[in-house]
Amino acid sequence: MSEIWLQNPYIDKTRAKIVSCERTNGEFRVLLDKTVFRYKGGGQDCDKGKLLKNSTICRIIDVEREGEKTVHIVKGKGSLNVGDEVICVLDWDRRYTLMKLHTAEHIFYRSLIKELPGSELKDIWLTFDDEKREGNGTITVESDRPLDWKTLTKVEAEVNKIIHENRSVKTYILNVKDLTEDIRVRDSLLKRVDQVRIVEVEDFDKAACSGTHLRKTGEIIFFKITSIERKGNGNVYHINFKIGEDALNFALTVSNQVLWKAQNLGYNPDEIIYVLEKYEKLRRSLSYLKTQLLEAIPSYIEKTREVVQNIPIYHCICKGFEAKELAMLGRKLKKKIKESFVAVLLGTNETTSIVAVSKGVNLDVSKILKEFLSEHGGKGGGRPDFAIYGVKKSNNINELLNSLVNKFKSELTMLQT
Repeated sequence: MSEIWLQNPYIDKTRAKIVSCERTNGEFRVLLDKTVFRYKGGGQDCDKGKLLKNSTICRIIDVEREGEKTVHIVKGKGSLNVGDEVICVLDWDRRYTLMKLHTAEHIFYRSLIKELPGSELKDIWLTFDDEKREGNGTITVESDRPLDWKTLTKVEAEVNKIIHENRSVKTYILNVKDLTEDIRVRDSLLKRVDQVRIVEVEDFDKAACSGTHLRKTGEIIFFKITSIERKGNGNVYHINFKIGEDALNFALTVSNQVLWKAQNLGYNPDEIIYVLEKYEKLRRSLSYLKTQLLEAIPSYIEKTREVVQNIPIYHCICKGFEAKELAMLGRKLKKKIKESFVAVLLGTNETTSIVAVSKGVNLDVSKILKEFLSEHGGKGGGRPDFAIYGVKKSNNINELLNSLVNKFKSELTMLQT
């Protein structure tokens, strides 16, 4: 099969002949003698488009790689048969977006390892949402030190510099023995092939890659990191990004939201940094105070002790506490209180969080909370001895707590009868 996209990814249609065709579950699995469609692989989503046969229009909904074969998954009415001549037509917006994302990813990662030499690329996802008609890129990297927005803004600026310089991008084939140290290539690939396809961004990056790429970096237009997420306790991060108009729209939306919020708070745009720094100081102070409260509250809660059928029941309203902090408090109680007990904790913030804890008592606190809060639209879950639920902010938090405590008292009473 001739894969036209390898030589020229800008060709968006071609005539081809069907060399194999199987129909299963209302779909055709089609092999062609040549194709403009690239399969899903190497972190890049597949191309999609149409297959035209006379007046029949079929949709190519997926493209897969099976060994050395490119399989087109086709949906449509009518028949497709071996020997039929067809016209392949790409969804060009999808292809071109994926090209821009992939070239941007190469520039992004090279910029990142210039700033953080110990970073290692673990995975990439370059996708296109057919409904929203927009693309999204994600790279997963492992760094030898924590990665933050301050570092990423420097990297982002470098990426946009390379884009605006409109550097050339070219592809070529090299024998494995001719590879140089400045070329990024996975060791696992070298064990399987004798030749490698190289994508080179002029005077900036060289990497082994089988994806579709641009001719000039300027075609990307603009690059914007949209989020960073740390995975687990190590220094592994998912970093999301957008390109082109999608990136510009994202940047404008965030910028306008910040400006509107500043106006609502009575500040000028040039005072935003001051406001954020002030907020960060307050957030740290609040976090410190909450930590101190978490240490002090167990002693206070012990004063709420009521006994039902020889089982103590404790309760407390923790204003400003979220579910995560209530859960920490529940675990502290289980460690601190040596006897059998039941505890009901409520936290008030944007929503009302509820934590129920038991120790040495044959009660399923998760089941009790679920049944009680069903009338309030409560959602959550947990174990028989530890459950976390949330409901919309209650107008009368004291009444909700009293009702919950009475419910548990009733359950304890029935437990002993």
